Amino acid sequence: MLNENELSVLYTLEKEDWVSGEILAEHLKISRTAVWKYIKKLENLGYGIDSTRKKGYKLVKLSEMHPVVKILNNKSLCYDKIIYHKVTNSTQQEVIKHLFNEKGNILVFADRQTSGRGHEDSDWLSPEGGIYFSAGFSPFRLFLSDLNKMVNIFKYAVKDAFNNNHIDIDFLGNDILINNRKIGGILEERFSEGDRSKFIVIGVGIYVTKCPSTVESVYSVTGKSLDRWQILADTLKISCENLKLVRGLFK
Repeated sequence: MLNENELSVLYTLEKEDWVSGEILAEHLKISRTAVWKYIKKLENLGYGIDSTRKKGYKLVKLSEMHPVVKILNNKSLCYDKIIYHKVTNSTQQEVIKHLFNEKGNILVFADRQTSGRGHEDSDWLSPEGGIYFSAGFSPFRLFLSDLNKMVNIFKYAVKDAFNNNHIDIDFLGNDILINNRKIGGILEERFSEGDRSKFIVIGVGIYVTKCPSTVESVYSVTGKSLDRWQILADTLKISCENLKLVRGLFK
């Protein structure tokens, strides 16, 4: 999502008042043009950055995504590749395509999907304001009997993340419920060879803010306006801590 140099620019701006492009370039041993590109990428992620020729750059507003940025750039996390889109066709399809062509665990998340998928290839409406992500894993040695553990790990991570906001989540199969009303779901797809898993993809979609009247959301059921990025960050952190305990998932 952010490379090491981009993170270094962000962390420096967090600590300092004004920082010149020259100082950032010298510190990272890169050109000032590269610094400018990093600043633009941070702005595209929603960070507010003021700039003047004399003083340089100043961080004036954190991105709404900042909790996710902090979590995902923790080197102890479970993913070799992390991709964020403002808009994408389908996080699930992107992860599957990646795993057919490359090895390594991948996380793709988006603000909005134009062709989101539910169970049995049903359409999954994905307006902006929800949580939409797919996590793909290429296991080292994972037996099919262990796969259900992974789905349950994501279920309990979602439940714990909402518990932090004093909202009780239930599950009916892979449907996510509040007060028996569906506000999201989990999609699991397995690709196997014999009794071993070649790769597994788990997608999560949750309607958080006010959505079209055709779907229920956390807001429509509870009346609460929640920080969806913090919920996503908590879900990813909790799930990753428990995924590391699954036998054969990582070397």
